[in-house]
Amino acid sequence: MNERSSKGLHGYLAGIVDGVFTGWAFDGKDPKKRQTIRVAVDGVFTDTTVADQFREGLLKHGKGDGRHQFSYPVPNGIAPHRLTFHFADGRRIPTPDRRANRRAYVKRHPYVRGEPRVSYCFSAPEFTQKDIDIAGRLIAAYAVSLETSEFERQAYKGLWKKISDDYHAELRGLLKVGAPEPVARHLHRMHFTRSIYGIGQGNTERLMHNPVGQKNFSLEYWDVFVCLAEVLGCFSMEDPLKAGHWGENIYRPFEEVEKAISDYLGVDITPPDVTEGLLGLKSRGAPYYMRTLEAIYAGHRLRELGDRPICEIGAGLGWAGYYAVLMGAEDYTMVDLPIMNVLQGYCMLKSLPQNEVRLSGETHAAKITIGTPEALFARDPSHFGIFYNQDSFPEIGRYNMHQYLNYMRGSPQALLLSINQESEGRSGPDEKQLVVHREIAECGGFKRLSRHVHWLRAGYMEQVFRVT
Repeated sequence: MNERSSKGLHGYLAGIVDGVFTGWAFDGKDPKKRQTIRVAVDGVFTDTTVADQFREGLLKHGKGDGRHQFSYPVPNGIAPHRLTFHFADGRRIPTPDRRANRRAYVKRHPYVRGEPRVSYCFSAPEFTQKDIDIAGRLIAAYAVSLETSEFERQAYKGLWKKISDDYHAELRGLLKVGAPEPVARHLHRMHFTRSIYGIGQGNTERLMHNPVGQKNFSLEYWDVFVCLAEVLGCFSMEDPLKAGHWGENIYRPFEEVEKAISDYLGVDITPPDVTEGLLGLKSRGAPYYMRTLEAIYAGHRLRELGDRPICEIGAGLGWAGYYAVLMGAEDYTMVDLPIMNVLQGYCMLKSLPQNEVRLSGETHAAKITIGTPEALFARDPSHFGIFYNQDSFPEIGRYNMHQYLNYMRGSPQALLLSINQESEGRSGPDEKQLVVHREIAECGGFKRLSRHVHWLRAGYMEQVFRVT
């Protein structure tokens, strides 16, 4: 939010929820004035509205009495991306980033009977001695993993160097000191910290004071939850051009959708309640959010690909591995940078029996092994029958990605499941993010078996390759 309360006219367009745009406009030199907002369609001014609605966040951040928000429903027959909003002097009201209007295209299900009702909440598990004990194991494992850090030095360039410098410094400092309780408290509240940039849902502190954002996220999660039930065949897909049922699945009760998915998969899909401050669809455990829903689907797809040892490259918080083990996987390896291993280890050790997780430097047999790229490259690649990557190959740089691909080629007939975006956004001043299938074609040694739009996440492609 723009903090220039003492300056002149400023504001922003927050985005769109359920066909209604919201934003705010405030003049620090005339704080009592309610600003007129001009609305344009395809650049032509067609309407006006007034920024006179109360928003607690505006009051908190010094925007007068807080009554400077506006809302504007999208007119029938007008696509949201055609609308722009302007101050009275004609200047366009900025958005937090250029993606704001794109969120209108994320959901897959139409609201033919109005907005569905969803229950959502923030997670709030108790902090206990178990957290501190787990932190002790993680500190020891982190120290071991840093002994071989060549891949880490290569990875900390471009986008990842910025992430490391800007977001991981606090946690790395705590790990260096080596006191278990401060590390445990940081991890317990990781969603309030910068440590989970790129693998979480944003700033929880800010989200707690943004009811529009809470609702927006939760409705997107509900849409994905219903998509998951449809792709599994729990409910029939709906066709807008046929005479059968249409626009009904999104209005099914939450309990019905959750039970249908659990029954089909043969496991209790309720997320473990691990960390504080996670927003999502209310459940008996932790809330469901995008990453856990994607992980449930990934566990299902990995099980479909066969009962073989799995290696996940870039594992986020580890939830795909958790659900894969829940669905029967006996040998699952997560490979990531040492700082990410700490986050993954915390979530897995809080979710599974302690002896089912092996960290760097540990030697006991376990269903889940969490380690560094160096530890992976020291193993025989033919041990693995399935490799899996989601959300990281495009961002890790060509050198690092090709190291992984060349390693995979040492396992003839192994499968690679890739679920990644292809938007080619910037990863550095002079670099674009990679497109997976192009890099695989350049590397050679793989045959693509399938390619289709990912069921759950707009803009993502799901592909399966076989090592030849």
